[in-house]
Amino acid sequence: MNQQINTQNGNVLFIILIAVILFAALSFAISQSTRGGGGNMSKEDIELAASEILQHASTTRQGFERLRARGCSINQINFANNTYVSIDGSLSAQVNTLSPPDGSCDMYSANGAGVIPRILKSGYHSDTASCAAPAANFSPGVMIARVQPTPMQGTSSNDLVLFSPGIREDVCRRINEKVAGNPIYPPGVTPGQNYLGYNLNAAVPISTVDPALQGFSEWCYEHSTAINGCSVTAGYRGIFVMVLHPR
Repeated sequence: MNQQINTQNGNVLFIILIAVILFAALSFAISQSTRGGGGNMSKEDIELAASEILQHASTTRQGFERLRARGCSINQINFANNTYVSIDGSLSAQVNTLSPPDGSCDMYSANGAGVIPRILKSGYHSDTASCAAPAANFSPGVMIARVQPTPMQGTSSNDLVLFSPGIREDVCRRINEKVAGNPIYPPGVTPGQNYLGYNLNAAVPISTVDPALQGFSEWCYEHSTAINGCSVTAGYRGIFVMVLHPR
């Protein structure tokens, strides 16, 4: 009788051990397939990544429009927050000193637009970069405001744009396909300066974008091997841009 019970207990423990091993293997496979440093993404994950990037950018643009409707001038809108930081831990978006002190023109405060800054999930972007000047470079996954003239929007004057570097090529292609119906991955340059309100008229070289994206207010393109001094892994050189205020 005791031998039979021991045998049954042994079988149960063996089954539990097998289940633990299978769960660990599954968890490892998932982590390998979604980590930012490499690995393939499924078609479903690429679709989810592109949709989430476009959705967060759209939410920010809606917040921008609410602030403008409230009476905030372009120069008053403050994009500073404690979520988007540079590689060395300093803030990517500095406080706009022209913004009202009550926070009523802040993008990311409850008194302002109330938008919640989000870091893009690892796997959508590069999490590895070699930077000569870390303080000047963005951490992976940020989406910040920049001054960047774009040839398909209004004039050659500076536009106010959202900017997110280091996006995966396959995610970039899907973004362009969703926006323009064309999964292209055009080369471009990344001029621009972080937005502080008063520097909207700063001298910045005009960017270049494929004619297939002419007329669209958001797109994704491939930068060179370095982004703001960071040497970025091939396949993760995409730059996502959404125009908030064309001029």
